[in-house]
Amino acid sequence: MREISLKLNGVDPRSHLQLRYIRDFFWTAAIDGFRAGWLEYGQKFLTIVGTGVMFMGATLGLGLSVRDLLRASYRSDAGAMVGHGTLAASAGFGLAALIAGGTNVALVLGAIAIALLFAGLGILALFSDSEMEAWLKNMPFGAVDRARGGPDGELQSDRGRYGKGEAQPYAGWKAHPEKAYYYLMNLLWQPQVKFTGGAVGYQTTLEVRLPNYQAGTSQFEAELILENNILMVDREVGRLSLFSKGEELASAGHSAGVDLSAFWRKAKIEVFKGFNGYRIEFDRELMRKLYTKWLDYNLKFRCRVHPRGKGAMVVPGSDDVFVIPAPAHITTGTGDATAETPWAEDEVAVRSLRF
Repeated sequence: MREISLKLNGVDPRSHLQLRYIRDFFWTAAIDGFRAGWLEYGQKFLTIVGTGVMFMGATLGLGLSVRDLLRASYRSDAGAMVGHGTLAASAGFGLAALIAGGTNVALVLGAIAIALLFAGLGILALFSDSEMEAWLKNMPFGAVDRARGGPDGELQSDRGRYGKGEAQPYAGWKAHPEKAYYYLMNLLWQPQVKFTGGAVGYQTTLEVRLPNYQAGTSQFEAELILENNILMVDREVGRLSLFSKGEELASAGHSAGVDLSAFWRKAKIEVFKGFNGYRIEFDRELMRKLYTKWLDYNLKFRCRVHPRGKGAMVVPGSDDVFVIPAPAHITTGTGDATAETPWAEDEVAVRSLRF
């Protein structure tokens, strides 16, 4: 029937079949050529790229492990030194396996690298010192001598052993024991902030733990922040400042944007026994209103504590204001005493129950 139709239209059926054969021939040749080219060049290209990425990753891992090994050496943390040394050896064997290529030697080196990787991670998890153990070793009367103060007792950084341009939290503790005391208080009295819940329709609860807080002496400051999440970028749309007033939390006014005062007044606030924290439950209806207005938002709470009152020093004559969390130059030894004091914080992403 098709040949009859082609004849009625003045088309030679044989020429039509020839065109189809020619088309199929070139299409098949193109597919076969692509397959051959992919097998010859494409896989080689992916192999080269994959090997390069693994080589760079192993090199980076080796460098980071050596850096952490030096830091552990500075802290006199034998467990962390062995762990990071094992990880550095794992990265070294991994590099050797990549250089050896697809040989039996490479398989053996790769197996050794994987075994050392798991061994190093296990050693770090089981035997590295906690922050408190590190403090006990490096305190002014600890097992490690940290008498690095200069002739006038000024703080010195151990840049030669720890890394160029990096100061140490332990440097000068023997000459300035108040620094060690401040570091310890920061470990013991760190505020804990934790949100639970978050989906609209469920109860959103915030727990704030304040170790060793003294209601008559200590002062507490906090901020409740509302952020609108647009295209994966958080943009602040409201902020409410809070402070402790006796055993209560009071608001100190809000910044420009959404006024969260009414939202805060509706919150149910429970003071823990011994006044070592708060449990705050936010009103569900107001949460729903916030959701319908902003669709996708984060609710953030952050706080810090002045154990002896705002503006009090760590000890008489100290140059550090006593606030927890402690500034970075105390906890990490950055040397920048002018940096903003950090906050203890947590946030909850509020989402609708609808999918």
